[in-house]
Amino acid sequence: VFAGQTGVGKSALAMQIAIQVARGASLDSLKDDGTQVETPAQPVLFLDCEMDLEDWKSRLGGASVPDNLLRFEFDVEAEIAGDISQVITKHLKTLLDRTGAKVLIIDNISWLFSDLQNRDIHAETSALMKRLLQLRKSEGVAILVVAHTLKGKKNTPFTLEDVAGSSNLLKYLESCFAIAEVQGQESHRYLKQLKTRGRKKAFVSQKVAVCELLEDGGVLRLQRREDLDTRETLLLAEERDAKEDIEEMLKLGNKSVTEIAQELEVSRQYVYKLKKSLEQ
Repeated sequence: VFAGQTGVGKSALAMQIAIQVARGASLDSLKDDGTQVETPAQPVLFLDCEMDLEDWKSRLGGASVPDNLLRFEFDVEAEIAGDISQVITKHLKTLLDRTGAKVLIIDNISWLFSDLQNRDIHAETSALMKRLLQLRKSEGVAILVVAHTLKGKKNTPFTLEDVAGSSNLLKYLESCFAIAEVQGQESHRYLKQLKTRGRKKAFVSQKVAVCELLEDGGVLRLQRREDLDTRETLLLAEERDAKEDIEEMLKLGNKSVTEIAQELEVSRQYVYKLKKSLEQ
């Protein structure tokens, strides 16, 4: 799972990964972009849940796309009446078998169920993640799922709990990383690993990977800036003292700990700690 807030560059990096894997090489115009492609050129399935075809073409700005980068859409409401996760994964398996693709990117799972009516989105997300894990194991497919993070994350280090719907994702995750803005540097982003299984994490709070968001032929691309790698806390906005505001909102009792944390842009742990102290 790859997570980040809206507008931070999730789709740009997801597309960059898709193109590079499909080509089996770094982008032509950014040959020294700090990435290393370790696989031969191969088909990549790209499930676009957020943009329609015209928006997608506009986002690419006329850039060339490999023939084996296979984009498709899926209208959940129009096409599914029963078990959503079962129908989606059956459709995915058909496409994987037909194309021979072993790489699947879903951008993004938060949008996939966003328009559902009279459905439990968290339950649907959990069910789909479970089936995707089964698909990965049975078909030997590498799957990248893009997801949102909670809003208002500016001044505390990223944790798995900041991934939207994390309780429905965690038990199925093989690995997870996040992208975030570098405060005070509009064109810079940093990447942090939140979970890995069977492999040591390389980019954690003590040293995150810093990248520059560049426009390349009208297309946004991330370029690694290894010289800027540093502690995550040095890239965050300063946390203001919101104790009095938090305590006042807690006493009103009309908002949850998560809602208060998001509104005041502080950590949920801090709000929860104050909540417990007020209850004593």
